[in-house]
Amino acid sequence: MLFPIIRRSATIFRSIFGLAVLIAVAAPATAQTYSLVIGVDGLGPYGLHAAPTPNLDKLMNGTWAGTGSAYRGAVANHAYAGGVRGTATQQATLSGPGWSSIHTGVWNNLHGVTDNSFSGSRYAERPSYLKILESQVSGIYTAGISSWNPINNNMFAPDGVNPNLDFRLGTNENDVQSTATAVSQIAGLSNSSRGAIFVHLDDVDIAGHSTGAYSSNYLSNISDVDSQVGSMLNAIKSRANFASENWQVVVVADHGHVSGGGHGGQTQMERTIPIIVSSQTTQQGLITSDARQPAMVDIPATVFNHFGVSVPAGQAGQALGQSVVGPSNVASLTNGLVSHLAFDGNTLGSPGTSGGTVVGNVQFTDGKFGQSVTVSQYGSGIVRLNQDLGALFGTNRDFAMSMWMKYESFTGDPAFFSNKNWNSGNNTGINMALQTIGAGSLDLNTKTNSAGRQDIEPLSGLSAGEWNNLVFNVDRDGTSLLYLNGMLFGEIVLTSAGTFDGAFNWTFLNDGTGSYSSGSITGLRMDDFGAWNRKLTLDEISYLSQNSIQSVPEPSAMALILAASGAGVWWRRRIAQARLHS
Repeated sequence: MLFPIIRRSATIFRSIFGLAVLIAVAAPATAQTYSLVIGVDGLGPYGLHAAPTPNLDKLMNGTWAGTGSAYRGAVANHAYAGGVRGTATQQATLSGPGWSSIHTGVWNNLHGVTDNSFSGSRYAERPSYLKILESQVSGIYTAGISSWNPINNNMFAPDGVNPNLDFRLGTNENDVQSTATAVSQIAGLSNSSRGAIFVHLDDVDIAGHSTGAYSSNYLSNISDVDSQVGSMLNAIKSRANFASENWQVVVVADHGHVSGGGHGGQTQMERTIPIIVSSQTTQQGLITSDARQPAMVDIPATVFNHFGVSVPAGQAGQALGQSVVGPSNVASLTNGLVSHLAFDGNTLGSPGTSGGTVVGNVQFTDGKFGQSVTVSQYGSGIVRLNQDLGALFGTNRDFAMSMWMKYESFTGDPAFFSNKNWNSGNNTGINMALQTIGAGSLDLNTKTNSAGRQDIEPLSGLSAGEWNNLVFNVDRDGTSLLYLNGMLFGEIVLTSAGTFDGAFNWTFLNDGTGSYSSGSITGLRMDDFGAWNRKLTLDEISYLSQNSIQSVPEPSAMALILAASGAGVWWRRRIAQARLHS
């Protein structure tokens, strides 16, 4: 079969010129259809990746309902809060406007909430999605549960126009109590009706404010949330009729945090939020972002789609989980690719790109894709790029670099990718190193020849013994972003022109000198390096977190002909599948 069939009760299947075409239509609400939306205050993508989250992982990979179940999971690593910058929709990354947008499907220019006072709210005109479900889905039971009392007192309160919720908390609770209430509500849902529950958890945000987004306290509270999510999922699976029920589970945050803690502004760390969607009709994978970036206002539309309810006029959202990243919707990664080393037994560059030269003693061993490059002892060998990319990128060209790395243990602050002498972070260039602060900590150090040193230092997230994908997207006159395994991990602002051309060409397995000794790494491996003379798109970053650069081929002449006849997407997918399984 050329495409995975989407399980929808109103799917239309046609065959045109032998190609399968699927058109998904929202199914009408039926009995035993349920929704659970879990709001995690202050959860950024960094925390979702860095903290141990086995239950959230199962939601993302679709295994939470058991082996062989029909449930799948999709995650948006690049969803956004804060509205569209520079327009009437731009809003502070605060909880008041954030949760209002999540519930109403519109930004603060329409729902009226601009801060945490909730003054100016227009909930009668723009009600919570729960109240809309009350008016549109016959017999539905709705419940609103929040650890932050202003949500209960404002958004969930009777407004005199829209139907009231069947259940809402009238007093402030904590996350443990909110979870217990949610579990009770899930267990008590009728087996022959419909239900929609929203639960808000607050402790992650409190930790972010008190100790920062890179703190062990922040990550510990995310792990607590994961356990609470697990309790709710177990309550769902424990229902007597679960096997015949149709559930949708959504997880969303209202904002992220700056590295030191706090939010309200428009930095990428504050604006970027994760969204997870799991249901029997969700496509498995990473939700696409290039054609239309997912946003917090998509939550109502996502739930409405599950119940077969039309999105009210004026709402900005669209249903998520219907389109995921794959070879067919990622632009060719050879566009602007100036250097690519697959490290498959050599240091040659792929056709049309520059490679590297071995200095000292290096070996090749099992890699993330094929083989990788390694050393028996840190400092015994390096691979140095043949081309001076620092000079090529100059003083004003945007660029991007992606690589995979793996390590077993380390001491000190050993560099593993660098074009500078790491004895001083104030030397010109870019350096990636491990450091002993935190568990598996990363230090991305940058210094242009005309601006001050800037570092991104997340305190956790790199997993020892596992492959980690690193992408650094450099915007020379804006915000440059570090991604780890497809998720935003940090940002720096580069506002003055300058070169990153260090004293050496970029070097793997050590710093630029090849002899850095204030630390060491055991089990260091590197694989599938790419450098582009442009920034990567969000979908390309997502794709590279799971796939090799070579898995998206350049279109052949036949592919171009097929594309002109409307079958190009099919051709690219078939080529990619053949190469991935060859």
